Amino acid sequence: MHVFFALLVIFLALVNGWTDAPSAIAGCVCTRSLSPKGAIILAAVCNFAGALIMAAISPGVAKATFGIANFGKDPDSAIISLCAAIFSVIIWATLASLFGLPTSESHALISALTGAAFASNSSLSAIGTEEWLSVLMGLFLS
Repeated sequence: MHVFFALLVIFLALVNGWTDAPSAIAGCVCTRSLSPKGAIILAAVCNFAGALIMAAISPGVAKATFGIANFGKDPDSAIISLCAAIFSVIIWATLASLFGLPTSESHALISALTGAAFASNSSLSAIGTEEWLSVLMGLFLS
């Protein structure tokens, strides 16, 4: 089961890449604010800078993501819930991409984790309200 989980995570990273980069580049090119070459260079630089910044702040992000949902004490149930959450994000992002809809896999993951925790525990107490407030604050500020 852990190998399947790891493969899902890798596939989610690929899906995130194929949906985020084209959306960022297309907006700049369609509005003619940047040439295609300039948009690709800007996307590459910003993606690299984003990876560096996230590496610096990742402990805080990881803590918030970890605390957003409680899957209980059964590790088998938790891994199944996590696989379901990640699989649902992959399906959502793929379908949205096919229809040309912009998505945020990060926000979809937060929602999927919350839904999976609620479904596996049948209780709102499985949802970390403090972490959700952080997510909502980030949405508001952005």
